[in-house]
Amino acid sequence: MSSRNGEEVMSTWKKKSILASIVFGASVLLVSTPGLSADQPKILVVYPYLGDQSFVRMHAASVAEAAKFPEVKIDIVAGPDRTNVEYFISSINKAVTEHYNVLVLNHGGAAAQLYPALRKVQDQGIKVVAFDTGLPELAGHSADVLYDNYAAAKVAGALFASLLPEGGKIGILRCLLGNPDTDAFVNGFKEAIKDTKLTVAAEADSKCDPAQSRTMAENMLTANPDLVGIYDSVDVSAQGSLQALKAAHSKAILGSIGGQMYGAQAIAAGTNWKFTVPYRFEEIGKIAVDTGVSVAKGESVPAKVVIPPSEPVTPENAAQYVKDLKARLGG
Repeated sequence: MSSRNGEEVMSTWKKKSILASIVFGASVLLVSTPGLSADQPKILVVYPYLGDQSFVRMHAASVAEAAKFPEVKIDIVAGPDRTNVEYFISSINKAVTEHYNVLVLNHGGAAAQLYPALRKVQDQGIKVVAFDTGLPELAGHSADVLYDNYAAAKVAGALFASLLPEGGKIGILRCLLGNPDTDAFVNGFKEAIKDTKLTVAAEADSKCDPAQSRTMAENMLTANPDLVGIYDSVDVSAQGSLQALKAAHSKAILGSIGGQMYGAQAIAAGTNWKFTVPYRFEEIGKIAVDTGVSVAKGESVPAKVVIPPSEPVTPENAAQYVKDLKARLGG
């Protein structure tokens, strides 16, 4: 996040009487509404961390939306890294010990290790809402707020095929193998290219890590010097794939999902990165809070809210996208 954007966000928090504090020992960022009466509903919104632009944007939208509900106590926490199970368990326990009514959780891909704790939360009568990544094995939770990853991946696959009409070998780098939400980024892509001349020559899981993506992309290029493209399913790790392509002086194209500033800037600059399908971070962060508030008030909510993909960022519109995103983020 830029310094100017950070100043504007903090200004907004102050205007809305939001108190922000950092609990250094636990490496947890806590944003909370001021004290309310005991009979008012309490919501705990849990983010994995704020170490990537995607979570920063989503978190900022949640904070702004929370300020619209002064009648509800909404605390928003963020941890030290994406899949820190200890942090998640601590936050889930916090929901019980501090008597929250609703837990709104973005588990960052760590769901498998959290289900026992989440079931205990439900046993205490606390409602659970998942957002950004779902909880398919948690029966009876209130709602999932999700991006349509599969549809976005089909858009990415169609773009790849249109940019490479002659076909050829491509590599795929996925994020968190076995997570249904991130697996959809690959499954939809494969569905879209199945009747094209493209063939998947190599596939690996970089776990959303740009450093691992770079190494894996380098290995793909070494093993397949005739590679014509790499689909790195998320922007954050695609940064590493771009470095590998540049270092190898490869003409292979790169595509991804995310719509991050750095990805759009690379596309506008004419690099190997040819498109990114924007992930609707702000909308997910906003709707997650809205859904939690509705659940806390006893209102009915859809069991699943699925947010459709946006228009892809390509060399034709990347410069304008960057300009618009900078304006939205405050520079």
